[in-house]
Amino acid sequence: MNVTLKQLKVFLSIVHHQNMTLAAQSLYMTKGAISQNLAALESQLNVRLFDRINSKLYLSQAGAKLIPLADELINRAECIDSTFSFSDALPRIKVGCTKSIAVFFLPNLLSKFEAELGYLPEIIIDNAYAIEGMLNRYELDIALLESAVTDINLSCEYWMTDEMVVVSSSNHPFTQQKSISYPQLNQSRWILREPNSASRRFFENQLAIKLKNPISAFTLNSFDAILLNVYNQLGLTFISNEVFNHPFYSEHFTKLNIDDSFFRKFNIVYHKDKFLTQDIVDWIDFIKKSSNSV
Repeated sequence: MNVTLKQLKVFLSIVHHQNMTLAAQSLYMTKGAISQNLAALESQLNVRLFDRINSKLYLSQAGAKLIPLADELINRAECIDSTFSFSDALPRIKVGCTKSIAVFFLPNLLSKFEAELGYLPEIIIDNAYAIEGMLNRYELDIALLESAVTDINLSCEYWMTDEMVVVSSSNHPFTQQKSISYPQLNQSRWILREPNSASRRFFENQLAIKLKNPISAFTLNSFDAILLNVYNQLGLTFISNEVFNHPFYSEHFTKLNIDDSFFRKFNIVYHKDKFLTQDIVDWIDFIKKSSNSV
């Protein structure tokens, strides 16, 4: 059997793009060359890695089994390259993270990481649902998420605890009260992140269940947009205390005092079958070590 790294890269690219043409473009190859490499790989393994239905490719059970093995081999080969490479500043790992983490936690971490390890990882920013999908497709090496995951294919390691708070404009009538009741919150308008975001999930699972029928005035995928609407007294929001404490925002908003406190756990997440290179292990160790200084 003469399986090559090129064939495995072609296979993983097809898995990622679910399309021969896009896979060819990403690898700077012709579509014909992609087809030939896939056919050769399937012939050598004597299996169908994809089912062909109406000109579309669907990953077969055999293909699903090959993904972690192909990923590990390619990562090991890249470890050899990086060990003897003089381009130490190039990214060695691909890290996914949610928007809250990317904006309010990651910059400080990356600055320290570069100073200590000498390079910056490639960062992919999206909502939690999308990040989990990329981990399952081996498009990311590892991720930082604002919540635990329920997907049995993903492994979680605790990183740090974050407090979530209810915030209003500093000119909102609620700021004149010492404490805000749940009936008052229920009658208020809410400006929230999109449904698949970790922040929205936490709102629905922790705070919304204490309200009879919370009114969602706007659903936005940008913290700046959310806070601008809150600033103009169009509603309340539920955000990380780190966001509220940021110097760009804190003077314009007020944290409302309610009966309960809400805490969530940030996690380091990766596919359970992912081969953890030394660079990935270094990233995990660094993140855990830095949890008290974020």
